[in-house]
Amino acid sequence: MFLSSIALADAETEAELKEARSDMTSNPQRAYELAVKLDQKGNCHGTGILASLYGKGEVVKKDKQKMIELHTKSANGGCALSAGLIGTFYRTGYPPILPVDLNKAAYWHGKAFEFDNSLCNNAKWAATIYDENGNQVDALNWYKKAHSQNSCKSDQDIVSRIKALEVTQQKQVEDMREDPPVAGIKLSIGGSGDSPSKPKKKPKKKN
Repeated sequence: MFLSSIALADAETEAELKEARSDMTSNPQRAYELAVKLDQKGNCHGTGILASLYGKGEVVKKDKQKMIELHTKSANGGCALSAGLIGTFYRTGYPPILPVDLNKAAYWHGKAFEFDNSLCNNAKWAATIYDENGNQVDALNWYKKAHSQNSCKSDQDIVSRIKALEVTQQKQVEDMREDPPVAGIKLSIGGSGDSPSKPKKKPKKKN
């Protein structure tokens, strides 16, 4: 009986969510009512719909601050679309509410991909942020995650960056083998994006 009640509640929530999504354009007032109900239930998808309605300002007064708060709540609840939007807001900046913060942008784009890996562009954005800021190790990792999904397999930008970064990192490894670092000095393949610096050779003494 208890399990049956849970199943019925879940089915009701899914039906409300489906209706709220379809009503966002045709009947935004009804979508708002359902979104409020879903948000109160703790459904992150409903919270995301509510956030979008505050962003549009058709049924409720447009409130960018409230929109971002609700999308953040939705993202923290595990909803990929809101997480990706928060990542975009931090990547581009959303003045005067959010400044550009690339660390947070990469984090939220990464979380969006973790929540729903079919949204592979989020992995690509995380990779691009790391790539453009010199962190080759994380960039390559996220490019590969994006490329692992069918919808991004044919993206030539991703393919070319994977090849280029693999070549660069292989060259760095070979350089380190040829001229190993001095004991006690730790070198990293990633980080600044530059090749690891080689230890300086001592000049020969003149006779």
